[in-house]
Amino acid sequence: LKALDAASAKQALNVMMGVFPRERLAQLLGQFPSEKFLTWNELVALAKRGVEIGAHAHRHWPMHAGQPREYLTEQACLPRMLIETHIGRACRFFAYPFGTKIDVGREAWSAVRDAGYEFAFTTIAGTLGASANPWLMPRYGVGLDETALAAMIGLLRANDARLISWQRALAPVSA
Repeated sequence: LKALDAASAKQALNVMMGVFPRERLAQLLGQFPSEKFLTWNELVALAKRGVEIGAHAHRHWPMHAGQPREYLTEQACLPRMLIETHIGRACRFFAYPFGTKIDVGREAWSAVRDAGYEFAFTTIAGTLGASANPWLMPRYGVGLDETALAAMIGLLRANDARLISWQRALAPVSA
């Protein structure tokens, strides 16, 4: 499904969801509380406590090369506008849904840049470098029981060549 454009994927999901009785859908959603989103009031409270609120696309769907430019623009602009309206402060950061090499295309990071974000994060491991594209930044999830962070730096740096190669491959084509 992730390889489809968003409109086709939504259509396929609607057909699949139509197979389930409503009671069963409610039961499934009740079993997975991680599917509950924070309310705007909860986000405002977090922001007041100093938490930076960033965007994660309007619909949690890949922003790959198969998506139309209008869709990518909406995914970048709409959550930023909603966050700034409801939270009352700038939304400076973006995290791509899924964030892998196949989920983020050239037009996606351009849409995110044009929407005014300072930085955008992928899920590709690596270290931060001065030459990195600020809208294709690496990210590494640190577990609660992580005890050897310093030892991880070498492992993360080992992926830097692939990260930089991918960032360059997504650079705008020169005219």
